[in-house]
Amino acid sequence: MVRSAQRPASGRVIVERYTWLERVTHLVHLVAMLTLLVTGFKIYFVWGFMSFQIAWTLHMIAVPFFLVANWILVPYNIFSCKGERCGVRDRIGHFKESYIFGKDDMERLVDIIKNFLEEAGTRLLRFMTSARAIM
Repeated sequence: MVRSAQRPASGRVIVERYTWLERVTHLVHLVAMLTLLVTGFKIYFVWGFMSFQIAWTLHMIAVPFFLVANWILVPYNIFSCKGERCGVRDRIGHFKESYIFGKDDMERLVDIIKNFLEEAGTRLLRFMTSARAIM
């Protein structure tokens, strides 16, 4: 969920996209998933960069972290009430707003792409004019 607050000293708007628990969830999920992928491929394809026992051990250690991140932390983040209304409709609205890619997200994505292309076009134009000046 996007939360924003005005910083009084600088006048800048600070946007908090994720809470600390959501960030920890993402980090645990990332580390567990990478560990499971690398060790799983090592075990399946018999890659030689580590022994089978080490790969198996790391794989088995990563499994509970992956399960906790997906079965406990994600549902908690979706359905917990953080000083908000706690009705079923409110939780469904929170889920749709925070976790489903919607119209507002698409508009932001289009704006990001336009900004990137405009910046790239401006740099290309500057490069072309400087290249002509050199010739």
